[in-house]
Parts: sequence; C-alpha cells; structure tokens
Amino acid sequence: MTYDGTNGASLLSILAEITRERRRQDAKHGFVDLQDGTGSDAAQMFAGIAKTVCSEKASVGRATWADVLIEEVFEALAERNPKLLRGELIQVAAVCVKWIQLIDLRVGGRH
Repeated sequence: MTYDGTNGASLLSILAEITRERRRQDAKHGFVDLQDGTGSDAAQMFAGIAKTVCSEKASVGRATWADVLIEEVFEALAERNPKLLRGELIQVAAVCVKWIQLIDLRVGGRH
C-alpha cells in the first residue's frame, strides 16, 4: 500500500480522519452544493506565479510543502473545465495527505 516510504497504516488512518471530518462538515452544514468559482483571470495569473516560484525554489533545493500546496491550489483555482478541476483537486488532496504523513513520521504519530 505504500509507494513512497511512508507508513501505509498512516495513510489509512489519515483517510479515516478525513472521512470523519467530511461527515462532521455535512452534519454541521448539511450537504451544500456551491458554484466552483474557478477559472478567473486573476487565479490563472496567480497559478502562473505560484508555479514559477515553486519551480525556481525547487531548482535550488529550497521548495517547501507550503510552496507545493500553494501551487496545486492555484492550479485548481485557475481551472475552468470541471473534469480537469476534479483532477487538480485530487492533486491538492494528495499533497495534503502526503504532507500529513510526513508530519506524522517526524513527530512519531498523530497529534
């Protein structure tokens, strides 16, 4: 189940936490369907900036998880096509899960 050297049990635990949070959100707010609100010219500009910053920092070994996440979030916010937006949001979620896994490894488990 692990592909990147992190603990597979950690992955299952994190996904279970995310599932509990989604259920909590629905219990609190109901199942709400809002407009996507993506694809603006400003979001596309910020996506380009975020990609450039992340690439430049990565090229000198200084990229951070925050840089990667911001790049992925702005790429999602810039997307106009719902099918492509879905893929971008999967990437955002995957970056978040990986980051959480690595935090758990650093601190010896969940908070």
